Amino acid sequence: MTVKLGNIVLDDNLRLYGIEEAGDILIAEMEAFDGTNDFLTMPASEWIPLSLVANPDGDTVRGLFTLDQIIAIKSIIAAGQQTGLVHHRGIFEVMVRSVSNFVQVIDYADPAGNDWCTATINMKGRYNHA
Repeated sequence: MTVKLGNIVLDDNLRLYGIEEAGDILIAEMEAFDGTNDFLTMPASEWIPLSLVANPDGDTVRGLFTLDQIIAIKSIIAAGQQTGLVHHRGIFEVMVRSVSNFVQVIDYADPAGNDWCTATINMKGRYNHA
């Protein structure tokens, strides 16, 4: 699945943290033939802190951004508008708050827009149940 923030297509290997903190809401309770109950739940709709992360993991880099992507993400922050996040862990409505832990993979004196970097994109978000 492609990872997208708004209309920005990102690296599929970016990790998403924070959804473990979201609670679930009960949708339905179903009684099984053996008398036990099954519970159908879905993630709650409250806003939770989310982080989209590209970072070094030992000698391996887990996910990458380009400088152009970071610039585009900063324009989302400046606009202060809600946008969509599509990740293999879910589809979310998010407000992007900040970019932190920014590091160029190779520290060029004059970086180009397609040069790789690691960073953390800090957001608040909620599941999109639409």
